[in-house]
Amino acid sequence: MADRIRVGIVGATVTQWDSGIGPSQVLAGKGKEPLAPMPIPARYRVAPEGTPGGQPYNVAQAYARAANALRGRGAFDVDFDLAVRRHTLIDAIERSSTTGRPVTVDQV
Repeated sequence: MADRIRVGIVGATVTQWDSGIGPSQVLAGKGKEPLAPMPIPARYRVAPEGTPGGQPYNVAQAYARAANALRGRGAFDVDFDLAVRRHTLIDAIERSSTTGRPVTVDQV
């Protein structure tokens, strides 16, 4: 079953995934246009080609980003406070999706 999150004023962006395991799909539409798949730009795909989708892909992405940062080719800011902020946001998104109502987050 796919979860859906809609964000937007002029249009809508929907991210779908199966129970948080993936793979994710991003759809977008403007105004009353139907939602259409949005390809993820190559610059955001840093995991090796052929990496299985879902959790293995997510972990491979994180390791590849960390390796690139260690080589001086990008930032990879990870700390406990950032993790708390991200999980606070994820929790708010899940609550909003479950209730169908907006959820306010003080600081993210």
